[in-house]
Amino acid sequence: MALRDAILLSVICAGNPEYDEGKLRDYAAAPRIPNQQLSEWCERMMKWSFAHAGHETDKDKV
Repeated sequence: MALRDAILLSVICAGNPEYDEGKLRDYAAAPRIPNQQLSEWCERMMKWSFAHAGHETDKDKV
């Protein structure tokens, strides 16, 4: 699930100023390791994607 979520976030949040490939990689590689900051970052990214749906999507990446 974490790998799927990381792939989705990489596509829908590429325009987010807070986008960070390293954090996505960490999330996909070790989702079971408790990391409050990473969880909060993912939550902010998802909320941002809903607020900006369709505006910043990298269509080439999709």
